[in-house]
Parts: sequence; C-alpha cells; structure tokens
Amino acid sequence: MDLYTAGIQQVVKEAGYATVARELRMDEGRLHKKLDPDGTVPLTLADFIRIAVMMRDPRAVTAILDEMGLVAVPVERPIDDASLCDRIIHQQVAVGNVAQEVQAALADGKVDANEAWAIDRAVDVAIEKLCALRSELKEMAEPKVVKG
Repeated sequence: MDLYTAGIQQVVKEAGYATVARELRMDEGRLHKKLDPDGTVPLTLADFIRIAVMMRDPRAVTAILDEMGLVAVPVERPIDDASLCDRIIHQQVAVGNVAQEVQAALADGKVDANEAWAIDRAVDVAIEKLCALRSELKEMAEPKVVKG
C-alpha cells in the first residue's frame, strides 16, 4: 500500500469491510485483497474513485490533494428556505463546536492524536460553513463578478 491508498484503507477499515463491500457489490474477501498492502490483487483507479466517492471521507484523498498543493472544500447545496442569517448561525455554531472540542481535549492537560483529529475535523466544518456563507454572499452580489 502506498501513501496514496493508505487513506482509502483506513477509511474502509473504520467503516467495516463488509459494509463497504456490500455497497460496492463486491465480495468482502476481494475487497480485503485489493486493500492488502502486500496483496497481489491491485486496487484499480475505478475502485479507488468509487470508494472515495461513496465514503465521502476526505482522508481518502488527502495524500493526493497534499501532493498537488490543494485543499478540498465540500460544496454545500443551498436549501430553498435557508436564509443568509441561517448560514451565519450555522457558521457560528461550527466555531462553537471547535471551542468545545478544544476544551474537551485540554480537560486532562494534554491533546492526544484522536483529540487532535476531532479538533481538525471541527475546524474543517467551521471553514466549510464560512466558505458556504461567502459563496452565498458572492451569489447575491450585484453586479455579478466575472472571473477573467
């Protein structure tokens, strides 16, 4: 298993091989073989993409994005009745969740790897909410900004 497929392996392991194999309509044993670092059955690009899209877990593609110097931000589809104020509230709640994760992590005086991951995830969610707010504001702008 190389650096690029290690993320997929971790995501599938946490979700459960049986669950992922069922969703992929693949034999669980075959999925194990494809994700085995020393296995002889290759993980195809098509399988990699199917798993990454199905799992919707950024860890599946983080190494690839890092290599390219990119960051992925999920596109939040606007909800018909969601107002700008709702987006602001959602963003503020997300920032509050970051503070809660940090407070919980520091309760014992140290931050372990799982707590750091939880904080990282909470920060990502807060950034996503802020980006969604920014996107909605840009869409509301008159006249529309034209990218050149």
